[in-house]
Amino acid sequence: MSSLAAEKVVGLYALREVLEGMAARLAAARINDSSLQKMFECLQRQREVIENRDILAYSKLDFEFHATVYDSCGNEWLKEFLVTIKHKMRPLTLHMQPDFLKLIDHHAELLRALRGRDPEKAEREFSSHNQYILAQIQEDVNAGRWKQLGRR
Repeated sequence: MSSLAAEKVVGLYALREVLEGMAARLAAARINDSSLQKMFECLQRQREVIENRDILAYSKLDFEFHATVYDSCGNEWLKEFLVTIKHKMRPLTLHMQPDFLKLIDHHAELLRALRGRDPEKAEREFSSHNQYILAQIQEDVNAGRWKQLGRR
């Protein structure tokens, strides 16, 4: 088992921000109605599990939401890289306590951009989402609340 130090997390999020933005940009032109509906339903379930403070269920739904964008981007290499990054970062979701409603709002904005077939807005929304999480991590580091997280 190795640990996920803050510096490594910041590096992964910087990479993830760029790659997820690219995936969202590509997906805006390719995503189908079934995938958009899946994302909408995922958002609804995210709201329910956060009301029940079920962070593990939120983590699974977050993974599903992001994976739908990856699946829709049409670039298998990009999808593979993003899935790998998400797996490396999965322990974070269980230990961080960001404003989950704000994360869900980010997801809702991304979904709006994808429904509107707006690649620039989709890329911007995913970027904003990642920047928010990076700011939360930095806040935890600065306040001395950051612990290296074990990962498999």
